[in-house]
Amino acid sequence: MVRRPGMSLGCSTCRRRKIKCDETQPKCRRCLIDGRDCSGPVSGNVFLASDVRNPRKSTRIENNTKTSPQRETKTISSDTLTISNANFFMVPQASDLCQTQLVSCFLLFFGRTAMNKGKSQSWLVSCASDVDFSLLKGWDASISAAALALYVTNSQNWNAVMQFYEWYDRGIQYQHELLRNRAGYLSFEETERHVVYTILLAYCDAIIPTSRNSFSQHVKAAVALLCTVGPYACQYDRLHGIFLTLRSHMVHICLTESITTLLASATWTDIPFHNKSKRPLDFVIDFLLQLPSSESLPSYSSNIITEDSNINVLISLWLYVTETYSDCLCGNQLLTESETAEKHPFWDYVALRIDYRDSEVAVTLALYSLSWILVLANTPHSDLITTKYELIAAHCNTILTAAAFIDSIDAGCGYIRIVHPLRAIVLHSDNSGQKERAVFYLKKWGSKIQLLRTACLDLQ
Repeated sequence: MVRRPGMSLGCSTCRRRKIKCDETQPKCRRCLIDGRDCSGPVSGNVFLASDVRNPRKSTRIENNTKTSPQRETKTISSDTLTISNANFFMVPQASDLCQTQLVSCFLLFFGRTAMNKGKSQSWLVSCASDVDFSLLKGWDASISAAALALYVTNSQNWNAVMQFYEWYDRGIQYQHELLRNRAGYLSFEETERHVVYTILLAYCDAIIPTSRNSFSQHVKAAVALLCTVGPYACQYDRLHGIFLTLRSHMVHICLTESITTLLASATWTDIPFHNKSKRPLDFVIDFLLQLPSSESLPSYSSNIITEDSNINVLISLWLYVTETYSDCLCGNQLLTESETAEKHPFWDYVALRIDYRDSEVAVTLALYSLSWILVLANTPHSDLITTKYELIAAHCNTILTAAAFIDSIDAGCGYIRIVHPLRAIVLHSDNSGQKERAVFYLKKWGSKIQLLRTACLDLQ
């Protein structure tokens, strides 16, 4: 920081203290003596750009009126405004700091599991911290596009959206060129990298969609690439985490588009978990991936609880959920005998009171309740006619409590994973209050991840 006569009123810290700012070095000497943080040479909208080689040389920059040689303005030929090139990733000197900051925000948003807590072994964080991985052109373009997309929606600074599209196009072109040059023959390491790049581009399309089904196309492309290495490779390390992420996103795609996926086959639901114990979330995702579309669920015989029926599977899932998350579901045991005496036996498998500890518990119970809603909505059995809609409403309430928890911690992956449970509330609940609440969450989260806003518009 430098003060040149007539060009600066000093750092804002000295101005607040109403003392003279006599700095002659990049940091104010007054602030250094007093042990204060020097905020820099700012006076309203006036900034100083100094020459590091000669601290006494400085130039005055009027914000939004004059630009330094490091920033340039270009006019976009559209009906929008003249867009200042908010190119955080291309500005010399400032690029590393800005890119690191935005990438960190992106990793935290998509890796958060609880308040001020992220996944300890996230594959995204692993890729970002891997020096060899982070220096690759494909990673740089993909992560920069995703981070800048999140910055645009978080700050509502749409001046930077053109820069997002530039990085997005670079990521797409890099993958096209490499795949074309390799003619389909990729090594294991190259395949892993391309799966990562494709997922990052899918997140770009979730945040700022480039077409109506671009998110779905990228996720399905990532699944196709993953299948080329086989299920045995997905037992270990980073690739196992990538596999789990793709499975969770395929739930929404399969149920929305009424399609099946290779990840639902017995090979892919068993082999990747040989070295890992399955969590309740994994079993719930297995069930949803193996379900046909909600319009074509099988009809049940006169005895609804039969061997191998979907209801039996859900009951088994509930037993495993309560065993694993007993500390979160202890509230279910508070019901008295009088409260449950006249209720249908299926009420025993509804999560009535939950103490959420992280996003995985919330997503697990939301998808578990979604499974019940899809099955109950297509169950014609006479024993359930009187209580079917009450059970659906109870499961919808579980989804809404899970949504409230995820909303409180602002977890990006959680938003995407429970978009279909919220859609199911709008489609199957008879309670107008529940429908309004589900739409409220979709619209609120849609300001950050526009895929959710699109899902909300599809229901109207």
